Amino acid sequence: MDKSKSETKYKVGIISFNTHTINSNFGAALHSFAFQKYLNGIGISSVIIRYRRFYFKFDSRLFFRHFPLCFFMLFFRFIKQLKFDKFFKKHCVVSENIYNRDTISDMEDMAELYCCETDITWCRLVGGGKYYDRAFMCDYPHMKGKDNIAFSVDFGSGLIETENQKQLFEYAKNFKYISFRNIFKLDYIKDILKRDDACTIIDSVFLLDEADYLPYVKEPKIKEDYVFVYNCKENNPEMVERAKKFAKENNLKIKIVNCFDKNYKKFFDGIPTPISIEEYLGLIKSAKYIFTNSYHGICFSIIFKKNFYAFSRISNNEKILILTELFGLNDRYVADGCLSPILKNEIDYEKVYVILKKLQKEARDWLKHAVGV
Repeated sequence: MDKSKSETKYKVGIISFNTHTINSNFGAALHSFAFQKYLNGIGISSVIIRYRRFYFKFDSRLFFRHFPLCFFMLFFRFIKQLKFDKFFKKHCVVSENIYNRDTISDMEDMAELYCCETDITWCRLVGGGKYYDRAFMCDYPHMKGKDNIAFSVDFGSGLIETENQKQLFEYAKNFKYISFRNIFKLDYIKDILKRDDACTIIDSVFLLDEADYLPYVKEPKIKEDYVFVYNCKENNPEMVERAKKFAKENNLKIKIVNCFDKNYKKFFDGIPTPISIEEYLGLIKSAKYIFTNSYHGICFSIIFKKNFYAFSRISNNEKILILTELFGLNDRYVADGCLSPILKNEIDYEKVYVILKKLQKEARDWLKHAVGV
């Protein structure tokens, strides 16, 4: 950290995953972008704190054993990260310095209040025992004692162990306002936190309308109608095969984008696709159909009114089901091993948007109240 660079004071300091995820996750970057852009629109100054939560360990044995694959992974990650950084530098207000768990305690107090903004920021880290990330809990001296906000946070799948419940209860005292995005577990978490004021709020990407994203869309080079396949968290080979079959049956092209490098079965299936945020938005906006196991892939399919099919994933499948339940789209969920044909039916977005507008207004009103507008 370059301590010679002092930070400007803002109304809200936004802390979440943003660009600094293991494989530069599109959804993580875009929810922080959307949150800040919405705050700008209501006259609230904010800064996205560049926080690198993860430590990267280089395993030389693994690297040299799988050298060709590892080389491509690292190279494409690097290219993708450069594109993410360029997007944030151009379109967002970010902290001068990049912080991690060792340096964030030395961070200048750059905001009147801090907001832990959406995603699975309240899940436990693993490594040297299970624990919560104190940055996402606003538990550092420069963060505590303020009217802090937890906006649409999530704690992942499963239940919380008793010891961790006690920790979470104490950390929640750092927040004046708390909202979650898991509609299935609101009563459960309210009981743990002893907070009747906690509520559910949709993800930050929904704070913006479709028109708000259009200036940041880069149209794809594909001119024919195509199926967009977006693999996130785990590469789902069944989803890819079913998408290919669907595309062939309907005379469509296919475009596959991978985000993470887990569970690959073929050499290039595990390579993170090094496209930009603008290209990602463009691929969703122009797609005829979308096959995805990504939470935010579904979110942007809804925002751009796309016919999508949601596939399961190994970890935290719960949040996929939350979205399909929330918008009355359970018929778009395709469980692994379900061999029934994927029908070429249209989503009734007039009905979906009635739900979206209601949820969007609730989220906007809640946030305005929390930041004092």
